[in-house]
Amino acid sequence: MGNLSFAQADFPQKMAWLNEADNFARLYGIRLVEYAADYACLEMQLTPMYLNSQGRLHGSWQAALIMIAAGKAARSRGQQVRPCKLNMNYHHGVQEGLLRVLARVKQYGPNLITCDVEVHCQGDHSLNGDHANTQEVREDILVASGRVDFLPLPNLTIALPLPARPDFFPTERIQARPLPVYPPERADLHAEVPGLRPCFMDSDWPGKRDYMNENENFYYNEDMRVTEYGPGHAKAEMPVLPQHVGADGWLDPAWLAIFLDPLIGKPCLHTGHFCVTAQSSITFFEPKAPMRSRLFGEAGELSRKPPFAVYAGSVWNEQGEELAYGVCTMYLRSTEINFRRERPL
Repeated sequence: MGNLSFAQADFPQKMAWLNEADNFARLYGIRLVEYAADYACLEMQLTPMYLNSQGRLHGSWQAALIMIAAGKAARSRGQQVRPCKLNMNYHHGVQEGLLRVLARVKQYGPNLITCDVEVHCQGDHSLNGDHANTQEVREDILVASGRVDFLPLPNLTIALPLPARPDFFPTERIQARPLPVYPPERADLHAEVPGLRPCFMDSDWPGKRDYMNENENFYYNEDMRVTEYGPGHAKAEMPVLPQHVGADGWLDPAWLAIFLDPLIGKPCLHTGHFCVTAQSSITFFEPKAPMRSRLFGEAGELSRKPPFAVYAGSVWNEQGEELAYGVCTMYLRSTEINFRRERPL
């Protein structure tokens, strides 16, 4: 490719570079498939790993997809950027299919770059609501939409060709902990079974914390853990693993959204009923953390007036610096949380 800057390269060259330099593309199957000035399109096949405890595409992964696509669109002219704000709406729960993420630059200015993003799903879907399976949907459905603001970084460009792959880049995604395996029998939520723990609603706070850590795919895959849980609040920790960083060795900001989104939602479950995120907003202050460090998060309730509740949370690094702050509006459902009472084998 020669000693081109990113701005000088053509878009096929840029697309090849971004798919090679990005751990999300290399390890998580989020591929850049279309690229042009102020535009990016990503595709990813939805698999069970990305589902939440209700069997739908996890809201945190939707936030990550929006962040990643917007970042690529914002960099299309060769300008390096840093995210400062994410606003998004969750429209539709999906279970399987091909995800297409379309990002377009809405405004490109000297002080702020704004991108609008849509997440679509093509294929079979599940639906929102307590009677989801009785409804029909079209083949292409809008899952989520969002807007991301970026700060242009002065006097920085993205150099090509890509240097040799860093030694710390893993060749495959490392699953931090194996997913739980349960016995084949499943007890009713409120049946009296000797030796079996109470259901989530009837458990004490340490018991509810254990349930939270068992019923969260990302907490197993990426070694996130709820460390404290109580009425209307939660704390969690996350290590910055090699798969979480970019070629510069620093945390990819999308992981702040992946960590913060479910953490904010967990306190909303403390009554024993499921909830759905309707809208979220995340502000990024200094979204940098080195590999092998740890992130610490805390979230709590701001207001609760059914059918809605508002929760907020923050993420800090080991030095106590706040990296991001988020607020989510949750829709409160009437469905009781049905986590398995049997413990993993």
